[in-house]
Amino acid sequence: MRITYTAAREIIKLGYDKSGTAISASAVDNSYNCATVDLSGISAGQYVLVSGYVNAANNGYHQVVSSTAAKVVVSETLVTEAAGPQVVLDGRLHAVGSSYNLEIGAQVLSKSREVIKQTNRALDGTAEAVITRAGYLWAVKTARVTQANLPIWEEFLASVEGNETFTLDPYGTVAVPDKPVTVEITDTPRIERIKSLMAYYASFSVRQI
Repeated sequence: MRITYTAAREIIKLGYDKSGTAISASAVDNSYNCATVDLSGISAGQYVLVSGYVNAANNGYHQVVSSTAAKVVVSETLVTEAAGPQVVLDGRLHAVGSSYNLEIGAQVLSKSREVIKQTNRALDGTAEAVITRAGYLWAVKTARVTQANLPIWEEFLASVEGNETFTLDPYGTVAVPDKPVTVEITDTPRIERIKSLMAYYASFSVRQI
């Protein structure tokens, strides 16, 4: 089973939090620089959520290209800005608005037909139905989710809790897609711990759009 969603809420935090008034930004190499705060500790491909600069282009989510003690280079275009304001670089695994894949087996993949109708019954007992909506529902219960992957599932479920649509490929994978469909959450998702193990199941229901 493959799920593709757009990150929106509960973005996974990393153990990276740098701040100070000596962090400048440079347009020369699209970097954040500091001689007094150690900026190392974040990996290429991860993100820094930056705040505090006067120029808005230097704030927000930026994907890391490289990092050393004195410099963090990002992939986005920065504007040169001298140190002075209190700047915060907060490490995140993902970025708001970016798309991500989850791939996992499933214990339950149950498809049902949803029909919303108004039925009028005549005196002789015959019935006539006016169908106002019809479509498909899926009930999903994942295979085992490890403790290490739990934050990703929490991010996914939070990111679609406002009826944001996402893609469900019930029998496909990232490498071999099958029949992906666009869906939205219809219930309150649950994350269940498996007895005393540090492992979980995620359960949720969706409506095919």
